[in-house]
Amino acid sequence: MRVAGNPNASDHAGLVVSGRIAPARRRPIGLSLAAGIAAALLIGCSTVKPAAIEAALEAARQAEARRLKAETEQRQEVLAPRRFDLEVVTLTGPLNDQVLSEDLWTLADEQIVSAEQRALLAANGLRVGRLSGGPPAVVEERLRGAAMGKVDVARLNLPDGERTMINLASAEHASLLLNRGGRIQGKDYVKLNGVLRVTARHHGARDVRIHLIPEVHHGELTRGFVPDVTPGTFGSQQFLVRQGQTEDAFRELALEVDLRPDQLLILGGLPGHGQSLGGFYFQGRDAVQGDQTIQRVILITARQSSGPVESSEAGHSLFDRLPDLSSLTPPLLRRDHN
Repeated sequence: MRVAGNPNASDHAGLVVSGRIAPARRRPIGLSLAAGIAAALLIGCSTVKPAAIEAALEAARQAEARRLKAETEQRQEVLAPRRFDLEVVTLTGPLNDQVLSEDLWTLADEQIVSAEQRALLAANGLRVGRLSGGPPAVVEERLRGAAMGKVDVARLNLPDGERTMINLASAEHASLLLNRGGRIQGKDYVKLNGVLRVTARHHGARDVRIHLIPEVHHGELTRGFVPDVTPGTFGSQQFLVRQGQTEDAFRELALEVDLRPDQLLILGGLPGHGQSLGGFYFQGRDAVQGDQTIQRVILITARQSSGPVESSEAGHSLFDRLPDLSSLTPPLLRRDHN
């Protein structure tokens, strides 16, 4: 798992002017409004019933409570940066596994991306969809009967906007056929890793927007310097030592999908595309039985750590309904420090 300002203060900042008039204390707007409404009702019409006055006061009190709540939430957001929970589940099975190759995709909405994007993804052996209403029964059954090597689970709690990389596959060498916007090209890779770079951000009151970029990291590890995105203490540019492989990012295949707490993003490969990017990502040889070809499907769910969850969605998230499987296999996520 892979995951500085100029504070010079002015000498005159503490200057005190004698004879300063203390500012008048502010009365809460809502309570002042309530008093005004009550006075108007009493003065303007002597026949107004006490119930009407009490209703006006109660409405003003509720408005004041809402205002104070909004101010408190704003202060909390400043003091505690927004975070999100991310969970990634990888299901593995034989190439003829009907649940992974057909059943899940029958339930998924694959029109979450445009027709042009779907065609480009398909040309590279990739498919994507969204499942709503929580994990399907076939997923829960598969997870309850999970065996070592059949399920990978990773759970992270990250700051809003932090990048994470999902490791999908690795090989000593591979030749891939890539469709780069209608141009077919073959490329030989050595010591390659298939990676999905994930960035998630809060979207609206309770959704999370997921941004995915498929990448291939390849070659020997090299060490170099990259700019530090955090400003230095005196505003000077600083650099960090970075060690990593050469990175090929396929930005034309990037995806952006919004997820509610009860929704899952599903990613997989198309059959018959063994030399494509999708074939490398989602198909491979069984680590135990090397002569058997296996397939993988990725399920991603995300939610705001402190965001509200509608009562109709409670219990539908992977976080709420799936067992803790993190001990089965090592995590497949790594933080991105680039």
